[in-house]
Amino acid sequence: MEALKQIVNDIFFVDIDNKTRKRDLVDARKAYSKILRDAGFSYQHIGDSIGKDHATIIHYIKTIDGLLKYEPVFQKKFLLTKKQFKLENKEIILKSNLDIYTTALSLGEKLEEVIKEKEQILIKFVDYLEDYNNRFGKMPSIKYCKENILPLFDS
Repeated sequence: MEALKQIVNDIFFVDIDNKTRKRDLVDARKAYSKILRDAGFSYQHIGDSIGKDHATIIHYIKTIDGLLKYEPVFQKKFLLTKKQFKLENKEIILKSNLDIYTTALSLGEKLEEVIKEKEQILIKFVDYLEDYNNRFGKMPSIKYCKENILPLFDS
């Protein structure tokens, strides 16, 4: 990230770690944020790297399209920064892949939890049907299941 900061600082002629809210500085931070976001970094991670909160980074990402569309000087600087970043710094891309890997692991764990919950619901349903069969000597009708059994699983 430090390498990208240096590239942004050099091309935009600013220091993005400076705490002022001057237009040229904010625009440089927007470019920095957009490049990192496109590389897969989280809003929080980007914000932490420049002393901003995640909401500010979200705002930067939402408003950069207007700058790219209507400000040709900004667009040229942004494209030059992005190109320079890709040429000089493969290490940041690898870090973004690590972020993606971490996210994938987390989603995999959540998926396993959901699958286990669904298995437990199915077991509960089968147990209910067996109990019904034992008490009444027959399986419940489809209509009975829809009206009386399915609502039990809505929680």
